[in-house]
Amino acid sequence: MSEKKDDVFIAVLKYMRQETIEGRALGNYDGGVDHIHAAYPTIDREIIRFLFSHGGEGRTYLAPDAYFQLMEHEELQEARLASAAAHQASRTALKVAVGALVISAVIGIASIITSIS
Repeated sequence: MSEKKDDVFIAVLKYMRQETIEGRALGNYDGGVDHIHAAYPTIDREIIRFLFSHGGEGRTYLAPDAYFQLMEHEELQEARLASAAAHQASRTALKVAVGALVISAVIGIASIITSIS
């Protein structure tokens, strides 16, 4: 399965989450918006403002709704990988079952032929 690059919106959410996890709040509200917009100029400032949540001491963090959207996206990616692995495992199991059936049939036919002669 080929690795797809994240779209810009997901990349912004990951960047904002990383900044928050590392303890670097994104500054005041307007400064945080400017900081993200400078890193990702293709995203409109209004969309970036929607992703922010005000914390204590005038700091700005990733909004809970945006964080949960990111978590859902990551869970979906993990589910896709797990589904691909399960699909591959089921194909292997099917091949083993068909192989066992063929071998059993060959042995059964061989035993019938040898008991006749």
